[in-house]
Amino acid sequence: MKQVKPEWFEQNTIGRLRLHKRSELRQLVEKHFPKSKKRDSSEVIRQRIEAVAKVILAKRGDPLEGRKTFESEMTSCAKCHRMFNRGGDLGPDLTAYNRSNVNNMLLSILSPSAEIREGFEPWTIFTEDGRLLSGFKVSETDHSVTLREATGQTVVITKDEIEDMQPSKRSLMPDGLLDGLTDQQIRDLFAYLSSTSPPM
Repeated sequence: MKQVKPEWFEQNTIGRLRLHKRSELRQLVEKHFPKSKKRDSSEVIRQRIEAVAKVILAKRGDPLEGRKTFESEMTSCAKCHRMFNRGGDLGPDLTAYNRSNVNNMLLSILSPSAEIREGFEPWTIFTEDGRLLSGFKVSETDHSVTLREATGQTVVITKDEIEDMQPSKRSLMPDGLLDGLTDQQIRDLFAYLSSTSPPM
């Protein structure tokens, strides 16, 4: 039998499982996915921000190349965010966002759960049949809840299907978005993110 490896699971999924009201499930999660305090500490995040900021400021980036990275599968930024009328609408539209402060942008990218914008608070739903759903609450009635998942898909769950529902402190935006990028790709991406007009 093939063994499932912990690294195959996304950190956001593990974080949502930690919220489950079933204590036996939470204990299994803690056993197989112990928390790394070092990874999430404010000091580690601060050091990471400083290191990436140095990379960004070392050389000029190409905003046109940065747009390609923004829209690529490497980051999937454009699946959720819109810039200059390009991209998705799951997350906030970044066009009007204050993008001039590199450190603020880095905090949002490197630690997306540090500050979740109003109106984009994620919810986690555990269903009676064992499903785990998460997304933005689009609407709620006496009989059902409508969620918009990170994939952009809208799901309607009836109240009698729900075992537990609670707000999540973890952003739907995944951690580690910059991990697979080269220094130049990071510079290009931030050149695009800090653009005041669409690159030509």
